[in-house]
Amino acid sequence: MGADVDPVTLEVLWSRLRGIPTEMGSHLSRTAYSAVIKYARDFSTAVFTWDGRMLAQGVYAPGHLGSMPFMVDKIREHFPLEEWNPGDVVLTNDPRINSGHLPDLFVFAPIFWEGEILGFCVIGGHHLDIGGAGTASMRRAPTT
Repeated sequence: MGADVDPVTLEVLWSRLRGIPTEMGSHLSRTAYSAVIKYARDFSTAVFTWDGRMLAQGVYAPGHLGSMPFMVDKIREHFPLEEWNPGDVVLTNDPRINSGHLPDLFVFAPIFWEGEILGFCVIGGHHLDIGGAGTASMRRAPTT
């Protein structure tokens, strides 16, 4: 498509694109086990191009959206585009690649069309219980 796309077609396509991260969030909140994601909706969704540009974002908590482009770049550095296959998924909560803190988990899934990677769907969300000694903790149990 070039510059000759009429405004109605452009709006229809743009609405469809914006609907993808909204649907991602709708499915996530309906199926989540984390109460923070399910009820507080402390998550963000977005669609990125293959080269890391954000195309559309969901209408959820915007807090994770600031770090998402940096994380997409880091994931692309660690997993070059030619290594991705349909069905691959990367899950990370590494604060060194900009996830924020340990309870923020990010999922990256590639989007393929006719064997070529077009971009990524990304979800970032906050979990209460990430495996600490007690409920909603990240710390080891105190020693006596």
